[in-house]
Amino acid sequence: MVSEDFYAKIIPYFSAKEVAFVQAKIRSDGFLGDEVERFFQDRIKACFLSCGHSVVFRAEVLRENPLPETMGEDILYSIDLFSKGYKSVLADVWTYDVGMGPIEFLARDIKWAGNEKLFIRKIPALLKSKIPLAKKLEIFSDLTRSITAIMIIVELVLFPLDPWTQLICIALGCLISRVRPKNALVAPGLIFFTAYGFLKHMPRDLRVSRPTSSLNHNEVKLLLAFFMFVCSAFIYLHRNALAFSYLLLSLILVACHSCRKGKGRKRSLPHAAHRM
Repeated sequence: MVSEDFYAKIIPYFSAKEVAFVQAKIRSDGFLGDEVERFFQDRIKACFLSCGHSVVFRAEVLRENPLPETMGEDILYSIDLFSKGYKSVLADVWTYDVGMGPIEFLARDIKWAGNEKLFIRKIPALLKSKIPLAKKLEIFSDLTRSITAIMIIVELVLFPLDPWTQLICIALGCLISRVRPKNALVAPGLIFFTAYGFLKHMPRDLRVSRPTSSLNHNEVKLLLAFFMFVCSAFIYLHRNALAFSYLLLSLILVACHSCRKGKGRKRSLPHAAHRM
């Protein structure tokens, strides 16, 4: 949802001819909605990756450079344009996204983890692009969460770590999940679901995108039950008890949120306009 003066605010950002698209900021009122909003704060505004929505493209750029027919087309297309000398801008303009419940959020996160498989193929093009080094590092930090998550999971599961090392792993998990302290309890759950999504998409052809509305939410529910069982087993065996107790609590919290099914979520357009 956008405000009535959205395009009047966006058009001035196209003053430079090399600007191929302008990405607006997004607010959400769903599960971890404050984290969605925080993603757009304190960022390098130049050469911002397209988020797929709340983005406006220069028409001639789209005509000359057709969008790729694959999942993650927003990320891949952005890198392709940057490698051709185009730029983008993160605008100080807010849009509003009706948020998701926890089950829908996690299902989408599993889907989005597949984007990182496609991103790996684009690393050479990104390195050769003329965007600033600091921006390249920011892009890498955003799009390598799955790989880091797998490394953390392997350390926690396979090695008998002392409590301090477990705490460090948990802190790293919170860091790569980029959640606020009040939401840090759910970070281990997000790490596991992100890693699962990455591994799930590794052998797949991601040329065909599935809309979020058609994702299998039963898969998420089964994963929640599975990880709760695994965590309980590790706690019972007194191995990595600290880390897995923390993970178990996070998954229980997500499950409790999912049972509420979005109670109290505000979806009205006047609310959206008021927030913008």
